[in-house]
Amino acid sequence: MVGSVEYQHQVKGPWWGAVFVDAGNAVNSFSNVKESYIGSRFSRKISQAQILKTSVGFGVVYVSPVGAIEVTLAQPINDIDLPLKLQVTMGTNI
Repeated sequence: MVGSVEYQHQVKGPWWGAVFVDAGNAVNSFSNVKESYIGSRFSRKISQAQILKTSVGFGVVYVSPVGAIEVTLAQPINDIDLPLKLQVTMGTNI
C-alpha cells in the first residue's frame, strides 16, 4: 500500500522546488494487516494509523536532458524520533 502527493513549482530555468506527502507500508497479508505488517516496533495492540507510515518533505529538482535529478529530505511524522531521510532520484518517473 502506497500513496504520494507532490507539488512542483518551477523556480528558474531547469530548477524546480517540490513539497510532498507520502504514506504507505508493506504487509504480508491484506486479510490480516494488523498481524502481518512490516516495520513493527509496537505490540500487537496497534491502530490503523500506526500501520500507515506517513512522511512529509521538500526537495530540489533539476530537469536535465536525460531526465530529472531530484534531491529530497523527508521527515517521518508517525515516528518523529526517527531522523530525516535523504533521497536522490535520477531519471523519469514511472
